[in-house]
Amino acid sequence: MFVTATQFYVFIACVAFGGVSGIVFNFSLLLKKTVTYRWVGVISDVFCFCVVAVGYVLFGHVVSFPNVRAYMIIGVILGIVLYFKSFYIILAKKAKKLYNIIKRKKRKTKNV
Repeated sequence: MFVTATQFYVFIACVAFGGVSGIVFNFSLLLKKTVTYRWVGVISDVFCFCVVAVGYVLFGHVVSFPNVRAYMIIGVILGIVLYFKSFYIILAKKAKKLYNIIKRKKRKTKNV
């Protein structure tokens, strides 16, 4: 099997879509952490999967993907993994820092 330039660009597009899917899944994780009911988490996961699946089909139609191939699915999974191993960590550190600043200011105003 020969790798063409088109396959490489499709793979990169799938990795980018996987990163965006990681962001969508991140909202699902946020919802699961804020709500304690287990069924809300299940519904959130199903809804997240449906949004990502419909988004992938629409993205594939707009970009004119060829038939679904294994490297395309691997690209999406790789994009999700890269998001959670890199950008998510940076984003979580910034969010924690912002949370601590807000918490500190809240304590100062409470003590005054």
